[in-house]
Amino acid sequence: MSRDTEEALPVLYPPLRNVIGGLTFSQLIKVLKDLTAESLTTYESLTLACQNKFGLSLLYALLSQGEKLLSSGVPLEPSIGDFETWTDTIFQVAGQLSQCSLVEPLLLPSNLLTLFCRYLDKRTVHQLKSNMESATGFLALAS
Repeated sequence: MSRDTEEALPVLYPPLRNVIGGLTFSQLIKVLKDLTAESLTTYESLTLACQNKFGLSLLYALLSQGEKLLSSGVPLEPSIGDFETWTDTIFQVAGQLSQCSLVEPLLLPSNLLTLFCRYLDKRTVHQLKSNMESATGFLALAS
C-alpha cells in the first residue's frame, strides 16, 4: 500500500464503507467530530479533507451514513448533544464544500444533496451541487 496510494485507496474503501455502515449515530458523530476538529482548526481540517481523495471520500461516506440513519425511522439512541453536533457539522462541511475546489471522490453518494437540502438554503445547495458536479464530471442528483 505504501507504494501507490492511488491503487490502495480503491481496495480499502469498500471495507471502510462497511465499517461506517455499522456505526451507531453516536459513533458516527464522534468520528465526524474527530475528523473536523483535530489539532488544526475546523476550517483547515475540512480544507485538507476536501483536497484529498481519501479524506473527501471518508467525509462523504460519513455524511451519507448519517443521512441513512436519520431517514431510516430506526431509533437512534443518541447521546446528549449528538443532534446539535450533527447540525453544526452539516453547516461547517457545507460551507467548506461550497467554497473550495474539490478532488474527485471514489464515490459520490446519491443522498448527499437530500441531506443538504434538509438543512441549507437553496443558494448554498446549488453551489454545493455545482462544486460536486465539477469535481466528478457527473450530475449530483438528489435521490
